[in-house]
Amino acid sequence: MIKVEDLELQIGGFKLGPLNFMIRKEEFLVILGPSGSGKTLFLETLAGVRMPLRGRVLIDGREILSLPPEKRRIGIVYQELFLFPHLKVKDNILYGKHAKKEILEEFIDILGIRQILNRYPHELSGGEKQRVAILRALVNQPLLLLLDEPFSSLDRAIKEDAVSLVLKLKRRLNVPTIMVTHDFEEAVMLADRIAVMKDGKILDIDTPTNIFKKPAHTYIAEFTGVKNFLLLEKRDDGYYLGETKITLTHKVEDDTIIATLRPEDIIISLTPVSTSARNVVPARVSEIKKRGVINEVVTESGGQKITAYITDASLEELELKEKKEVFLVFKTTALHLLR
Repeated sequence: MIKVEDLELQIGGFKLGPLNFMIRKEEFLVILGPSGSGKTLFLETLAGVRMPLRGRVLIDGREILSLPPEKRRIGIVYQELFLFPHLKVKDNILYGKHAKKEILEEFIDILGIRQILNRYPHELSGGEKQRVAILRALVNQPLLLLLDEPFSSLDRAIKEDAVSLVLKLKRRLNVPTIMVTHDFEEAVMLADRIAVMKDGKILDIDTPTNIFKKPAHTYIAEFTGVKNFLLLEKRDDGYYLGETKITLTHKVEDDTIIATLRPEDIIISLTPVSTSARNVVPARVSEIKKRGVINEVVTESGGQKITAYITDASLEELELKEKKEVFLVFKTTALHLLR
């Protein structure tokens, strides 16, 4: 188990922390955040590249921040990979005092690199270099594996293969892993839990489902793609969006609340739908934007803009255009109240 306690780092005017959280044995934690949020600084502090102002990090009960980097037993894979250009692939992989040839043999075929062992880094593709860097970290038997934006330099086709590979390794490894990224898709595919970082602080740690469907903060909702923030006002018999009563999943007492609603959770209908499991809100189309294979339909209801996504087929079937009257249908469970 990894414990991070009151960890703080100061670089110029930027402050990381204080950070407090735990990583369970064999857990794959993804730290998600924009550039400049402190993700890489955190990894470098764990790896011993940077010294914190204060705090502790314990791996299986052993405090590591007082140890030199080579004694921390932490493997790190940077996005730049940092392979030694004068060493062949096999020598790159086995570089390090804890490197085990048995681990090389265990993963060499899983990673598909047996045929490149005698090549030099300049003879490899981007995907091959990444596999070599990952295996170099693994053969040194790390107690914690760190991945710094491992897919950012890969084109989409290679990236998909690389994500699949890490998924395969994840099922085989018994090593807790921390990966940092700004890519939502990577985070959802790989993470057991996601930590959202902003300005050096972790705003929330939760499962991918809860981070994306039930964000704890407005920033997390915006960062993960939520477009609709509905201001609901309390009246004697419940909460309203304009003149439409909104059904919630549980009771609240605030005079006004903000509920998030993802565009993909909204169905656009030309007639009201009568069911206790759904909310039905009359609206008027104000704008239609083409977004690749999806259409972004912006509507207005109760003085608020509400965006929904629909396909080309649905757009044609509904004959949607600006100023057309429609009904927005969504389940009560699609609404999440911001804390």
